[in-house]
Amino acid sequence: MNTRNNILLYLFLALPALLMQSCLKDDHEVFDENSSARMQEAMTLAHLALVSSENGWIMDYYPDRNLSYGGYAYTVKFDGEKAEVRYEGDTDQVVTSYYKITNDNGPVLSFDTYNELLHFYATPSSSEYEGKDGDFEFVIDEVDTDIIKLHGKRNQNLVVLRKLEEPAETAIKKVAKLSNGAFLKGYTGTEFSGDFDLNARSMSFTNADGTQLADKSPFIFTEDGIRLYKPVTVGGKTMQNFKYDEASQKLTCTDEGATDIVLNGVPHDDTYQLFDNFAGDYYLVDYFVTMGGNPIAVTLEPDKMHRIYRMKGVNADYELRMRYDKNLGTLTLYPQGLGYDETLDIGVYFLGLYGDNFYISLEGGMRLLWNGDNVNPVYQWIDNGDVEGEEIHSFTVMGLDLESDRVEQELDAKWNFGDATHGTFVPYLDRLIKR
Repeated sequence: MNTRNNILLYLFLALPALLMQSCLKDDHEVFDENSSARMQEAMTLAHLALVSSENGWIMDYYPDRNLSYGGYAYTVKFDGEKAEVRYEGDTDQVVTSYYKITNDNGPVLSFDTYNELLHFYATPSSSEYEGKDGDFEFVIDEVDTDIIKLHGKRNQNLVVLRKLEEPAETAIKKVAKLSNGAFLKGYTGTEFSGDFDLNARSMSFTNADGTQLADKSPFIFTEDGIRLYKPVTVGGKTMQNFKYDEASQKLTCTDEGATDIVLNGVPHDDTYQLFDNFAGDYYLVDYFVTMGGNPIAVTLEPDKMHRIYRMKGVNADYELRMRYDKNLGTLTLYPQGLGYDETLDIGVYFLGLYGDNFYISLEGGMRLLWNGDNVNPVYQWIDNGDVEGEEIHSFTVMGLDLESDRVEQELDAKWNFGDATHGTFVPYLDRLIKR
């Protein structure tokens, strides 16, 4: 789309500066017709721009109005009525669905049929009635030759489409290589330093004396580095885009006037594990096993979105979910619902235990600490440090009604963890050993 069309779209979207009042009916009709025609042409220009890119567009997408997850990259290739979507978390999957451009006080790009990838952050669940506060309808704000700016209709977050100069598959795999890799724990620089929160995809900016120079800034992984949600100015330098060199572990700002900003990366420690490395078959060892009992054979299966693992094998009717902590490079086992006991009319939960008297924790869990051996990996179970004053060392399966504080510890054998030796008690988790 040329500059003229870009200027036209601004004009079509602009509200009239002055509303002329008239008692003549014909004046209102002419104004209404002109307004409708302007909007229709704006929608047409936006559609022409979307389909004009041979390789499609790469999308900076930020779910959650508080930006607590940071940004995630999609590629979207448009034809006349369908969009071909790829996502950085599962680059082998391509999902095609319909889209349309509608008028809702301005042109709106709507992905109005379900797309497993693009609707992931907007799909509600029993625990998240608004999903992860994501959007699938986007108000079109600016259209130019190589960039289209939008915002989420619900969460109002800025969304940017950037024209791809290479195949979408190539671009999204470059992003995934960075986002699924270890990346960096933090960085140092001549003017400031900071940390990366890889779970929240944000970075901090700190002075030498420890004072915070700017608010934590959400970012997104790009094909060759990271891009901040909005530019940040520190020490008179405005920064948003950084190129990452994996060999030297340096980040170099590529923005005009700030190309002299080079950040020296701080790597993770030797116990850090990448997400994919946890997949496989293990023996689960706890107190009963160390006293001569049989280890529990389990399997860790990753989800496609690089977020959780499912521990299978502890029971034929339920499995345990483990979150990946990207800051620590480990998996965490946490309290969670397992199902519902119809006989007892109560929900069944997997809960943490702490202290000599085995107090119940609704929040605290345990994480894995790797021995550093890639050939024969062994993971030690340790408290994950989430709850101050609680050091989780065991788990139990029990019935619990949070509204009435009703507790049922004597459950049917169908809820047993592993075997009859354990019953519903998992005392002093010790190790997870690769089979």
